[in-house]
Amino acid sequence: MSQAVAHYIITDDIDESIPFLAVEDIPDPEVRDVLKSASKDEDFQNLNADEGVSNLLIQCGFVNKLLNKQNSQQACQRVLVHQVLMYKKDPIQEIRRGLQTASITSFLKDHPALWKTIFATAADVKLQSDLVVRSLKCDPSVGELNEQQETILNWCKEYVGNLPSDTESDSSTIEKFVQFVFGEPTMPPQPVYVKFNRPGKSLPDADACTGTISLPIDHKMKKDFTKSLDIVLNFQHKGFGRC
Repeated sequence: MSQAVAHYIITDDIDESIPFLAVEDIPDPEVRDVLKSASKDEDFQNLNADEGVSNLLIQCGFVNKLLNKQNSQQACQRVLVHQVLMYKKDPIQEIRRGLQTASITSFLKDHPALWKTIFATAADVKLQSDLVVRSLKCDPSVGELNEQQETILNWCKEYVGNLPSDTESDSSTIEKFVQFVFGEPTMPPQPVYVKFNRPGKSLPDADACTGTISLPIDHKMKKDFTKSLDIVLNFQHKGFGRC
């Protein structure tokens, strides 16, 4: 969980939570990339003409203003606050109210050293390949598997089970697999649903909204199937899954 969100849950104070905001807290990878480029780029003429940047600013209420050197940092902060804290304000408040009923927020205010233990950040949680393998479930719409589908599913389980955990690696990792399927490198409490592509599609597909991966069925050899997964994990794992 984002440190800023944890502070907001415990303190119910957005201003106090702002110093803990980070671009990595934004769940949408495309929004993250836009904000990163906007925070570094000083070509304000191009930034003001960029539709993606304009949409982000409108969403957070930064309207009727052109970006310039004096207000660019303020604008980026407004986007961060909106995307991380305000966009999900209602569910955050639900969590807070639930914790309040058991006086947990008051307890945590008095014991800040426990905050990271209760609200672990993504960096603190290491993905385990075997747990992801166990989460692979055929989508109910698939029905009874034929022999080729059974083989492909087993190849997928073997592939995922052998993926290392390494957030900095340039090669295939379990984090990239989860990012490809869910749109973020942290595993939500739900299965990875497996479907099978129609004949003629050689690469896996993903639907991040449902946590579904559609596997190609045309590959007759395991090495070719493995190569198709390596391709999408290394070149399409960010911002790929439809939603």
